[in-house]
Amino acid sequence: MDDAQLMEAFTANKSRELFSTIYQRYHKELFRFTTWLSGDTELARDITQNVFLKAFTKPQLFDSSKPLKVWLFSIAKNQWKNEVRHRGVRQNHAESIELNVPSEVDELDQTMNKTALQIALNTLSFEHKEVVLLKYSNNLTIEEISAYLDCSEGTVKSRLFYALKKLRKELVPTS
Repeated sequence: MDDAQLMEAFTANKSRELFSTIYQRYHKELFRFTTWLSGDTELARDITQNVFLKAFTKPQLFDSSKPLKVWLFSIAKNQWKNEVRHRGVRQNHAESIELNVPSEVDELDQTMNKTALQIALNTLSFEHKEVVLLKYSNNLTIEEISAYLDCSEGTVKSRLFYALKKLRKELVPTS
């Protein structure tokens, strides 16, 4: 069952089993995204839980013309903004991105690679970092990112191009 059908069926009968399927599909990605937004795993857990609570209690707000994933990510970003406003403090945008490093690489090298990537990501503007993480950490398509950010696909591609160009410059030593 695709996401639109799943949400339609859930909205019609509020089945916990159907909602469990939605939760299983998107929990990990939403948690990773909210961790990146907040820089705090405990806050990310709370925000992620609130996203699913809102999706459960107000499924009628889902716009079937957009992907479910985009709707959930939009709720997450709005929940984070509300939390920042509520706390009245600036949040750290540190990213804990998962790297797919082969198991034969020792732990020190893996830690150094993650640290280098985090430092490089922090040199990017929020808009550029956001598209990189949505694309590569959360596996959203250009079309989904465009819908999420409410901008053209060309803008997403441009931001991604310039972000990757800057990351290459930061991560690949020049000789």
